Amino acid sequence: MVAIQERHDPHTGTPYRILTGGEHPCRKLYYTCESWLPDDRRILYRRAGPDWTDLCLVDEQSGEEERLFSSRDGWSVRSFGLDRHLNKGCIQKEDRLYLWMGEGGEAREWSRVPGRGAPLGHLTFSQSGMIANVYQHWRKYYVLAITDLQGTTRIVYETDTRLGHCQFCPGDDRTVFFCHETGGDALQRMWIYDLEEERVKPFFVEKKEDWITHEVWGADGETLSFVDIQQERERGGLWIGARDGQHFQKLASGYFHHVAPDRSGRFYAADRLREGEIVLLDTEAGTERVLLTNQPTSNGPDHPHPSFNRAGDRICFTAPGEGVPQVGVLRV
Repeated sequence: MVAIQERHDPHTGTPYRILTGGEHPCRKLYYTCESWLPDDRRILYRRAGPDWTDLCLVDEQSGEEERLFSSRDGWSVRSFGLDRHLNKGCIQKEDRLYLWMGEGGEAREWSRVPGRGAPLGHLTFSQSGMIANVYQHWRKYYVLAITDLQGTTRIVYETDTRLGHCQFCPGDDRTVFFCHETGGDALQRMWIYDLEEERVKPFFVEKKEDWITHEVWGADGETLSFVDIQQERERGGLWIGARDGQHFQKLASGYFHHVAPDRSGRFYAADRLREGEIVLLDTEAGTERVLLTNQPTSNGPDHPHPSFNRAGDRICFTAPGEGVPQVGVLRV
């Protein structure tokens, strides 16, 4: 049990709560993965020690905590992904995938990862429950692998380029997004694998001056949001593309880093790393409002990565401004 700390931002007056505490950093899940369980009350997060990482749950009303998985027991905690529709998740241990059937449930072995693949991000579910992820094969090249509904995993794509940000479209069973993860500006970052056509194709073909990054599906899978991270306000901003990659629209101009939609697709939570701000964007009204300040960091794992709950009335974020990063929630 942790005593929940009530705070107010000194510049904006926004009230927020810190749900975790202690000497070890606590960080929310990456914003391309659901952070809340379907009850919209319990939040998944990672607590990191010097040589271990735990996956935990915290109840944002009571502060009650529960440890689910630990790297000390051999679990690849960073591989954990939560189904967008159902109360279940998937996690890797050595070269095996396990299904976790909600709180109180056991993790049962589901599939074997080919090539003894080391996961390069969290596992991700399709509409019906197929699973995808990108891995580094034991021979050091990179692969995209798909697990079907019978628990058979196969490699569908191989490349010399490091892959990342793998996300099964939540609206179908055929569309998988991944990126070329360069650590900077890729010449062509965004890619789609089509399971029916069995081929890879670019999504949003880039011009040389573009710097595209940080993509996330909308909850219905109809659109994929991404950021052009140009420093000039008139050039940079938030974009969305239709699932088929044929139609694109700029929703907001400005400098943003990670930008995640609510389930309506109207509101977006964004962070601005240089300023240490968390911002609310209303893409219909064309407005932005700074919610939190004093959250600067240059350390990737400590980025705020804000994202909405399922109801769209709260935002979860990592708060690096606490000295030791902690998990925070604010009401919209």
